[in-house]
Parts: sequence; C-alpha cells; structure tokens
Amino acid sequence: MYKIKTLFFYFWVIFFVNILNNCTQNTNRVYFSISPELRQIIIPVHLNDSITANMVFDTGCGTYTYMLDSSFCASNNIHLNNPDTVILMGIGWMHKDYHSFIYNKCQGVRIGNVNLTYPNLNVFDWKGYYNSNHLDGMIGIPPQDTTHVWELNFEHNYLEIHPAEGFKMPENCFIIPVNGNYGYSFDVQFPMKIVCMDGDTLSMNHIYYVDTGMFYDIAVIYPAEEIEYFNKKGDAVWVRAAGGNGYSRYYTVNATLFNNISIDSLRIYTFDDPRRVNHKYLIGLNFLKRFNVFFDLKNHLTVFQPIKSFQRDVSSFYCRYHYSTRKTQDGKNKVSKIADYPGNYFKTAGLQKGDDIVAVNGLPYNNYSYDYLQYKSNTFIAALRDKKIIYEDGHFFKEDTLTYDIIRQGHPMKIVVIVDRNEARGD
Repeated sequence: MYKIKTLFFYFWVIFFVNILNNCTQNTNRVYFSISPELRQIIIPVHLNDSITANMVFDTGCGTYTYMLDSSFCASNNIHLNNPDTVILMGIGWMHKDYHSFIYNKCQGVRIGNVNLTYPNLNVFDWKGYYNSNHLDGMIGIPPQDTTHVWELNFEHNYLEIHPAEGFKMPENCFIIPVNGNYGYSFDVQFPMKIVCMDGDTLSMNHIYYVDTGMFYDIAVIYPAEEIEYFNKKGDAVWVRAAGGNGYSRYYTVNATLFNNISIDSLRIYTFDDPRRVNHKYLIGLNFLKRFNVFFDLKNHLTVFQPIKSFQRDVSSFYCRYHYSTRKTQDGKNKVSKIADYPGNYFKTAGLQKGDDIVAVNGLPYNNYSYDYLQYKSNTFIAALRDKKIIYEDGHFFKEDTLTYDIIRQGHPMKIVVIVDRNEARGD
C-alpha cells in the first residue's frame, strides 16, 4: 500500500513538473484574438513591466512600428519627455491626418517574456483615428530584428517569438525570399494562377506586401495592370472601403499558389483609386489565415505552412457601396461615382454622376454629414449591424424613404430612394 501511495505521489509530481516546464517553455508565446467587426489581430503587450496594453499586431506598420493612444498614455501615467518630432500623419487606408508625436527613446516593451527594442514610439489620437475604444495602439515587428523568428500561428491562434539561433522551420512549408528593404516591409513574390467564376484564367506573379493589419485576402490597387481586367467582370461585389469613404470591389476566384497548392473561394479586392499604402499588391488576414506564417528576419525569409482549417472573418460593419460625392470648391456635393450593379437602388431610382445633392428629406445634405470616426465603435457598429442607420457617403440616415433634392445641369429635381434594409451586408 505504501509503495502504491509513493508511486501515486511521484506520478502527480512528474505531471505538475511537466506542466510547469511546458508553461516555462512557452512563455515566448502569447495567444491572440481577432476582433469580430474590425478583423484585426489583438495581442497583449507589456509596457515598463507593469502596464498591459491591448494592441493590434500589424506588419504593415512600416517605419511606425510601435504606436500608442495618447489618452491611454495619460490614464496609465506613461510619462514622456518632449517629442523628438511632430508630424502631420496619415496612415494606410485612412484619408485623415493627425498630429503625431515621435519619440526616439521608447518605453520598455515586452511580448511574452521577450524584451524588444523599437526605433521610435508614435503617440497620437489612435482611438479616434481607428474608431476603437477597446484597443490601445498598434505594434509590428521591430526593424532589423535578426535575433528572432516570429511565428504567427493561425491553427491555434498564437504569436510566438523564437530565438533565431538554431531555429528549424517545420516541414511542408513554402519558403519565400523577402524582396526590397526588409527593415521596413515584408515583400514576397510568388506565382499565382486564378480561375474566375466565368472560367477565365489569369496568371499573376507580383511582389506582395504582407499586411496583417489588412483583412482583405488580396488587394489590387490602382494603377495595377489587373484593374482593367477585373473591371470587365460582371460578378463584382461592391463594398464601402475601409476608412468609410470610397469603395472596393471583390471577386471570388479559385487559385493555385506556389505552383502546387490549391485554394478555393479566394477573394481579390480591387481599388480604382490610389491608397496610402505605397504598394499595388497586398496580402492580408483572410489570405494569411490559411497558413501558419513565419517571419525570419535573420535570413530574409517569409515562410508559409499550409493548415487544414480555414474560416473566413466576415464583418457586418461593412455596407454595400452605392454612391459617393466630392465637395467642389464652392461647397457643392457632386456625385462622383455610382456603383454599376443591378441591386443598386440609388442608381435605379435615378441618381446620376454629376448630380449636385442639395438636401435629403428637406434637410441640407451637409446636416447628415458626420465623420464616422467621431462615433464610438460600440454604438456605431451596433447601429450598423442592427440596421438602425443607413450609412452613405459619410452621411447617416434613419428613414426608409429618402427624397433627394438635386440639381442636374442647372435644373432642380427630386429623386425618391426606397432603402432596402434587407440588403446583404458584410463581405
């Protein structure tokens, strides 16, 4: 009996030691979540060993590899000296500028148990810029970090920072050399053959910018040569673009990547206007989620390990695109684009490009114009999701019938639009 108790005791000792060892071995690992509406990777980041910030992990940060919200700094008593630089900054997909304060002496940063060094800290109204109350900033991979391999594991939803020395990539991977200035971007080139819904085929072999902060599968941006090809297709789904104004169109295709891996239901988003990303081709979250991705900065490699399961992140935050306007020098709201698809009820009601929108339901058009970034994300997204508001061209409407007062070629007209609240949302 004594021997049995002793064996039983040692069994539990070994069991708990193994658990402790596993926990110790995995302290370089942090588990992430993906926000359901904004579709961004969220990780915990420790600042000065005492403050935890919920931050977006974004390889598209570029030179601004570490950003904090100014109100977060104030509420957590993060004291900063005078900034080294003050700039007027516009980031990525957004078309707004904010005054941003750059500090060259950064706060202590730790992910898991790995202490990291960033070249600068960027502080501005991050929450306002990105319309987010529950996130505190954004962080990427430090430029020139040759001592680690960063693993973004979508199979089990964790980020793990491995020591580069002696690290071996897993089997069955596609190893892609990095192009360009690796200190600031992750550019990979690989062949891709796509089959469109109408049976047409297209081969693409471009340099793609890996942007974990972008939810699109693949973004193709003007003046990319494929824009004209896709614009001739009749199966486009028009969606209001990230940032609230403008639009994108996506096309669902089947694709063969790296010469031998097949992917169905891949979405290619096209943008007819230039964006603030300085790249014509990008791959984002709903592409990357089909792999575990390794960033090997020491050897200038990005490695893709295919995984079996994939579930697309879809957000009800994004509405169908119907039309947009541009404001002229004399303050008029001229219709600059009408989406050309059969279900666009603004087009079938008679709204045309060039129309000057004066009023809606008797109120001046500008009365409905509120920068959506001023809305708190929880109330704004909930209102969109529950279809309590109609969001068009940066304007908000609550009625189901919208009577537009317009001027067309000098003549006043009325156009009555019946809102379809059952129209599909999300993408």
